[in-house]
Amino acid sequence: MFCPECGATDVEMIDGICKNCFLKKFQLMEIPENITVTICKHCNAKLEEGKWKDEYIPEEEIIYRALERNITISDLAENEEIELEIDQMRGTIAECYVEAVATVLGEEVVETHTPDVKINYSVCPDCSKRNAGYYEAVIQLRADDRELEDEEIATAEEIINRTLDNQFKKDKLAYIPQVAKLKEGNDYYIGSLKSAKKVVEHLKEEFGGTTKESPRLISEDKSTGKGLYRIWIALRLPKFVKDDFVKYHDNVYQVSDVDGNRIQVINLENQDIIAL
Repeated sequence: MFCPECGATDVEMIDGICKNCFLKKFQLMEIPENITVTICKHCNAKLEEGKWKDEYIPEEEIIYRALERNITISDLAENEEIELEIDQMRGTIAECYVEAVATVLGEEVVETHTPDVKINYSVCPDCSKRNAGYYEAVIQLRADDRELEDEEIATAEEIINRTLDNQFKKDKLAYIPQVAKLKEGNDYYIGSLKSAKKVVEHLKEEFGGTTKESPRLISEDKSTGKGLYRIWIALRLPKFVKDDFVKYHDNVYQVSDVDGNRIQVINLENQDIIAL
């Protein structure tokens, strides 16, 4: 047997040619010269196969992952190592360097490529909704038969902001596009109904009170014929607050705890605790 490429005889043949000629032609790695990635310019969410994925990773990491996803290494390779570098950014194009080192048929093979990764900036649906001031729910913060105290409002808004910050990690519509300050209380417009309900849950843990949900039809989904609703959630804080004094059966009590419509009070004369 002889190699038709170089004429070598009495050598190991692979695919009809000698090993040396095979390795000269061998392609260790395949990667497109041009790769395109679409990301949201506001939140860095990435569009893959028609779906937006929220990964909250830096743009540089998005480029590296795009390179990794588009690399194919030959099945003949063993102990492969891949090095990725971004040489420079030219506008929205990252000029990259990719080097692969592997053992093939007992020999070390090194191969390099210089692909470009182009970033297309777009706006994901959630950010588009945020920019338009979209909301799914309104939390109506009220007090029963009294005005809200400034301290209650401050505490409530701290809870609202903290809850939405935590929710934002998994819900990009966990935000407040609008606050309406009214004589009877405050209305907090919340982008996501799910996050609004989580906020109300935490507010009730802090203040007690009662809730009532009122859906309002805003439009109709033309594709399904189903109505699209916004939900108004009225959270009414109890009439009494902790440390208030109340008179009950000719005795004076001090409020020690509030839970929904019930209050726990202490008799100031004998320190007995009862629920009203």
